[in-house]
Amino acid sequence: MKTTLHGGLGVQSPHSSFRILLRSELGARCARNSRYSLRAFAKYLGLDHATLSQLLRGKRRLTERTIRTLGTRLSLSPDQLAGYIANETLDAGPPGMEARLADTQRLTGDIVRLVTEW
Repeated sequence: MKTTLHGGLGVQSPHSSFRILLRSELGARCARNSRYSLRAFAKYLGLDHATLSQLLRGKRRLTERTIRTLGTRLSLSPDQLAGYIANETLDAGPPGMEARLADTQRLTGDIVRLVTEW
């Protein structure tokens, strides 16, 4: 698994979650500018802030089209995009797995915020 640097953070690609990438990128931008917000990030990505919030919290599914659009806006390579798309379109697994994944992703986001605020 190769590691790429994006937004100043080491993000594993292509097998890590696109949600984690978005959270990390938002965290890095907030760390660089304390006034940067989710609304500003959503505007940069060309999304409504509520939609971005739902994507980050796992309340809205990441589609291939969404990953391509947002990934292109974040200057990801075609290989990185393909990896994230493949990761998001894998079988969801056994029942309850999606909820556990969402919990893990929330904890990862909390850790990223904790480290960037430290």
